[in-house]
Amino acid sequence: MGEEITNVPKKFKLSESGFTVLKNKNFRTLWTGYLFSFFGVWIQNITLAWVVVNQTNSAKALGTLLLIQFSPAMLLTLVGGSLADKYPRKKLLLYSQILILIPSIIVGIISINSPINLILLYVLVGIIGLAQAINNPVRQALIPEVVEKKDLAPAIYLNSTAFNIAKIAGPAIGGLMISLVGVFWTLTINNLNYLIMIIVLFFVKADENKKSDDRSSKGILKQISEGIKYSISEKRILIIMIIAIFLGTFGYNLNAIVPLVAKFILHATPAEFGLLTASAGVGSLLAAVILTLIQKTNLRIVGLGALGFSLALIMVGFSNSMLMASLFFSLFGFFGIVFFSSSNSLVLLKTPKEFQGRVSSIFIFLIIGSTPVGCYIIGHLSDIFGVKETIISFGILCLLSFIITRLIFYKVKDIDDLSRFSSGNN
Repeated sequence: MGEEITNVPKKFKLSESGFTVLKNKNFRTLWTGYLFSFFGVWIQNITLAWVVVNQTNSAKALGTLLLIQFSPAMLLTLVGGSLADKYPRKKLLLYSQILILIPSIIVGIISINSPINLILLYVLVGIIGLAQAINNPVRQALIPEVVEKKDLAPAIYLNSTAFNIAKIAGPAIGGLMISLVGVFWTLTINNLNYLIMIIVLFFVKADENKKSDDRSSKGILKQISEGIKYSISEKRILIIMIIAIFLGTFGYNLNAIVPLVAKFILHATPAEFGLLTASAGVGSLLAAVILTLIQKTNLRIVGLGALGFSLALIMVGFSNSMLMASLFFSLFGFFGIVFFSSSNSLVLLKTPKEFQGRVSSIFIFLIIGSTPVGCYIIGHLSDIFGVKETIISFGILCLLSFIITRLIFYKVKDIDDLSRFSSGNN
C-alpha cells in the first residue's frame, strides 16, 4: 500500500494541530454557522419524531416520516453536486438554507393545533428534505473555497466535529425544550439556528477562483455522467465509492439500528435508548477530534475505518447487555466517522476543482442517499429472520465488501503524503 508519511510532528503541539485552521476568520465564521445549522437539524428531527410517535403511537407513521425526510437525498444529492460545480456555491447554500427555513417556520405554526395535520407535516418535511438534499453536497463543496488546500482535511474533520457535537447535544436540548416550553416554542426557537446560518453566509467570503471557471451550458445529466466517469477512472476514489455503497446501505442506518436493538434485543427503557444513541455520538465526536489533531488522510485510515466499522456492527448484533451495546455503539460511531470523514477528505483532495462538487455528491449519495433503502431492508429482514441475525449479517456484508474490494485493487498504492495534494497536485 506504500510507505506512509504523515504531517504529524515528532513532538506534538496543539498549536500545530488541525485546529489551527480555526485561526482563519473566514472558515471560523462558516464553521460557526454550520454548527448552528446542525443543531437546527437535530433538534427539529427529534421534535418531529416525538410529535408523530406521541400522536399516532405508530412505528409505521414514524417510518413514513423518515422515508419522506431522507428519500430526496436519493434523488437530488447528485443534482446538488452538479449545481455546486456550475453555480456559485455560497449562493446555492444560501438559497437552500432559506428553503429549509420557510417550511420549518410553517411546521412550527401548524404545531399550535393538536393533533397536528400529518399530511401537511409530511409535505413540509418533504420540502425540507429536498432542500437538504441540495444543501449537503454544496456545504461540503464550499469548504475548499474558504480554506487553503493544506487546511482542507482539518477543515473537513472540524465540520464532522460540529456535526457530532450537535448530534449528541441536539436531541437532548430538543427533549428538554419540549418538556419546558412545548412543541410550538421548541420548533419556533429552533428556527433561529437556520436564520443564524443564513446571516453568517453574508459575512463569509468564498474564493470562487479556487473553483473551475467552466460554467458551461452542459445539462445536469451530462455533468453527473462526467462526475461518475471521473470517479471510476481514479482508482483510489473508486475503491472508496465501492466500499461506501455497502457501508451506506447496510451499515449507516443508525436511526433504524438503535431502536431495533433497544426494543427487540435489550428491551431497553426510553432512558437506555437515549444512552445508546448518545454512545454512538460520543464515539463519533471523539473520532472527529482525533482526526483533526493528527492531520492525515490516506487509504490506510479509510480502510481502518471500514474494517472497524464492520466489526463494531457485528458486535452490536451480539450485544446482550447495555454495557456491551454502549461500548460497541461507541466504536460503531467512532469508526463510522473515521471512514466517512477520511474518505470525504481524500475524495476532495484527490479531485480536480471542476469535479469536486459532483464527486463529493456521489460519495454523499452512496452514504446518505442509501439510508431509506437500508432502513427498509433491515426492517423487513428483521421481521423475517430476527434483529440480531439481520444486524450480524449486515456487518458481515460490510466486512466482505471491504476485504474483497481491497483484494481486487491490491495493486493500487496508498496516498503517501497529504502535503503532495496540499500543494495543488492532483
